[in-house]
Amino acid sequence: MSIKLVGSVLISLITGILLWYSETKSNEKQKREITGRYLLKANLAYKVVGIITIIIGIVLVNVMILNWNDEIQVIAPIVASMFLIPGIFTTMFYYNYRIEFNESRIIVTNWKGTKKTFDWNELIKVRFMSSIKCLYIKSNSQRALINQDSVGFIDFKEMMELKTDYTAEKLKIH
Repeated sequence: MSIKLVGSVLISLITGILLWYSETKSNEKQKREITGRYLLKANLAYKVVGIITIIIGIVLVNVMILNWNDEIQVIAPIVASMFLIPGIFTTMFYYNYRIEFNESRIIVTNWKGTKKTFDWNELIKVRFMSSIKCLYIKSNSQRALINQDSVGFIDFKEMMELKTDYTAEKLKIH
């Protein structure tokens, strides 16, 4: 068996497992807290992918330093950055992103830690963007994206259907 075939099978298998895990967690019901709110967080798959990507970037930086020469001075930092930068952003997303909601409001904290608060009755536009698997919500003053892979996303869909005229079927959320 060729190494390319084994590599392709392993990458496909790992990708399939991550997608299955992500889908399973987003359909998992969350327990309502004593205060009556739900707290949704980013899926663990983001942390795993972010850390693996950072490790690959660090290994590439070490190889680059140990084998430095004029031939790699341009391409090596670019290749190492292609792993380090997305890895850092993905890990930041995992640790900072959260959705808190109850019967009256939604608080979205993005990957940078910036919070945006919406009342259910203030929402003027809700749209599902299937290409990035996010729910776009907008009020008169602000807008935010809610990741479909959030652990407990099903709870958010159910509350949205209770509090607004938008349904998962109308928005084509799958």
